[in-house]
Amino acid sequence: MHDADVDLVYFDRNNRTPECDWEFDDIVRKRFPFAMWEVRNQARMHVVDGSDPYSSTAEGISHWVETATCVAVRLSQGRLSFLFCYGTQDLFNLVARPIPALRSAAAQKLFESRIQKKKWTERWPSLKIVQ
Repeated sequence: MHDADVDLVYFDRNNRTPECDWEFDDIVRKRFPFAMWEVRNQARMHVVDGSDPYSSTAEGISHWVETATCVAVRLSQGRLSFLFCYGTQDLFNLVARPIPALRSAAAQKLFESRIQKKKWTERWPSLKIVQ
């Protein structure tokens, strides 16, 4: 199991096939094997999420399951810029909570299964789960 789970996201309305993302997955996993990479075009992820189409990468990221994981870093012209869709409080205080849009029973199950699957409470014993 890789310690690093890295999501690489982009936004391309012109090619929304999952196969394109899978090709990118293979490329970055071979080139940078230190992490489990997942490359996803946020222009197609609304289908997976059952939402209306997203207008940007940032909007797609804001629909990720937990508030603390709705975070992105972008390198542009040698400078890093950060996006915290729901602020930094949950991230820095080790709080896992579902995003506000996830209030259904199915969404709660998804939230709970991600915590278990990723073994977050084992990795971070001080993690506070808020539902």
